[in-house]
Amino acid sequence: MPFNTKDSFGRIPPPVKSDMEIADIKDPTTLSAPVGAFGKNNRRDVAKVETLLADAGGLDIDKTDGPTGYWGMRTDDATRKFQKANGLKVDAQINPGGETVTRLAETRDAAKRRKERREEQTEDKDEKNCPRGTYPTKHRICIPETGLCIDNWICEPYPSGGGIRG
Repeated sequence: MPFNTKDSFGRIPPPVKSDMEIADIKDPTTLSAPVGAFGKNNRRDVAKVETLLADAGGLDIDKTDGPTGYWGMRTDDATRKFQKANGLKVDAQINPGGETVTRLAETRDAAKRRKERREEQTEDKDEKNCPRGTYPTKHRICIPETGLCIDNWICEPYPSGGGIRG
């Protein structure tokens, strides 16, 4: 929308600028204060939580072109769903070093490891060769006496669990 052009409600949008307060989040697992229904909700901390929830598959931050840094119903709902799915206290509260942020970090790390393994395993194999719902996995078989090793490819079902269900 060009500058000084009104939207359908007659509002003039502010000029687009880089939001330095929530830019360049290096470690989304460290919070400076509580986030959530009764949290302090610093923008940077909320943006970190949004990033973690997105990594866990529970919040679509593409709809907002990335994390917004504002606590709202979408983030509240995603937090509650994540807490429920992971057997945590369902209160939409995320405390520094608490159970929810710890589980979000674990889920994020596990998802990252699974992705890296899939990428590593599919380097030499085209996924089209496996049926839907499976991915190729390389198994190395070695014969110690000879030192001979062969790579054997099999199709395995995608792992379930981890992230948000429902």
